[in-house]
Amino acid sequence: MPKLTYLLSRVNWQRSGDIFRLKKRWRFLLVGGWNTFASYLIFFALCIFLQQENYQKILLYCFLLSTIHSYITQRIFVWNSRNKVRPEIIKFFALSIVFYLTNAFCLKILVDHFNMNILFSQLIITCLIVYVNFYIQKNYVFLEQKRFLN
Repeated sequence: MPKLTYLLSRVNWQRSGDIFRLKKRWRFLLVGGWNTFASYLIFFALCIFLQQENYQKILLYCFLLSTIHSYITQRIFVWNSRNKVRPEIIKFFALSIVFYLTNAFCLKILVDHFNMNILFSQLIITCLIVYVNFYIQKNYVFLEQKRFLN
């Protein structure tokens, strides 16, 4: 089975598609909206399946699944990246880990100290993280490589 990095580096999406006519911030919102919905749906399903026994474990499983999904969709549909996959995915996962830890900390505070509902707390946290995420990804993770002519 071919490596994911090899497959992702070979994807050649045409910019003539409707989604590529939108500005990056709108594509980010559309794809990010989809990714956020998918992530929340995974979290919701895991809460039901695991009966909300350990929400931090549920958050970890959700993080792993949704980060892979998010990287693939953002690389292809938002940034249309042609950069090398390995350094890009390392930066993406590093950023995702920071957001995961932030999410886990905030979820613990809201659920344990403010007695808020787990699902509502996760929805609030997710919405807040989205704003910061765009600018960091644009200026750090998916930064276009400058090609200089010799």
